[in-house]
Amino acid sequence: MASFYLALLAFAWWLGGWSLLKAMFPAWLVLLTILPPPLKLDARFAMLLQEWSTVGSGYLLALIAVPNTLSGLIVEIPGQRLLVEEACSGVNSILFMTSACVFYAMWQRRGAIFLATIYALMVGCVLFGNLVRITFGAWIFFHHQIDLFSGWKHEAVGLVLTATYLVFIVGADALLARIFTSFGEEHPRKPQAKQGKPLISGIYFEG
Repeated sequence: MASFYLALLAFAWWLGGWSLLKAMFPAWLVLLTILPPPLKLDARFAMLLQEWSTVGSGYLLALIAVPNTLSGLIVEIPGQRLLVEEACSGVNSILFMTSACVFYAMWQRRGAIFLATIYALMVGCVLFGNLVRITFGAWIFFHHQIDLFSGWKHEAVGLVLTATYLVFIVGADALLARIFTSFGEEHPRKPQAKQGKPLISGIYFEG
């Protein structure tokens, strides 16, 4: 896959030079977000998130007066043992939101600094949302015996959080656009089509 992505860049350069390479780069960057990192770093990252979610939810449960004990990746509350699996670590949400965030930023034609800023905010939002999800699920089970960690309720909570993250990306983009503009960063202009001889449909070169 990595070789294929590099071949795409080389083909764009061969076909249309620097202008076509710049035009294709946003789409190429979105494709890059689905490429797994080397050396199984995604698995290591998932394990790190599991540990962080377990410890963090334990602290939050203690703050809201829910008795709990931690055992590895298990949060034990009275009447229930909650295993923080990989699916509950937040890594899936981060991977999906990475693609969504990069796509939206490229669609809005944001710069590299803007993209890095909104991406960092998005990751923080997903991590916080996942921590709240685990803590709230344990709290509501402790007080009302409602299980949000399995079945359709688990899927429904995941869909609500996904919609929340998408709204956050749009809102953060609008807020950062105001901030960047106030510091003299103008919105990038949309490229205008140049008149020239078409090589293939949709691709033009200067005559």
